[in-house]
Amino acid sequence: MLLLGFACPELQVEVPNLVEGGAPFRADYCWVRADGVVILGELDGTDKYVVDEMTRGRSLDEVLSDEKNRESRISLYNVVVMRFRFGLTDDPVAFAEHLDRHGVPRRGSELALPDGTGMVPDWESIRRVC
Repeated sequence: MLLLGFACPELQVEVPNLVEGGAPFRADYCWVRADGVVILGELDGTDKYVVDEMTRGRSLDEVLSDEKNRESRISLYNVVVMRFRFGLTDDPVAFAEHLDRHGVPRRGSELALPDGTGMVPDWESIRRVC
């Protein structure tokens, strides 16, 4: 994404769990645009569905259900959630189109924050009413 001219994201950003409380969720990538829109990127691999250390004894149905619940909790914030797989990154044109479709800012655009500006959201200010 950096080679394609997109803004550098924050990595592994914590998202508070509004429903159950407790441990926050982690998003793989996070961009905060100059207009305040927050985009969370989730890079999906297959290990979390099939490797015992990652499934922690859960069935595939349980893992998928947990993933959907996690994303529904994250959606309580006014954010864009963008999912993508490793295979998409092999096609620079398709990957750039995917990032553009989800509003990821390009470096130097009016939506990109200046270099060196932190991109960790103020979750309290963007929280939806539950």
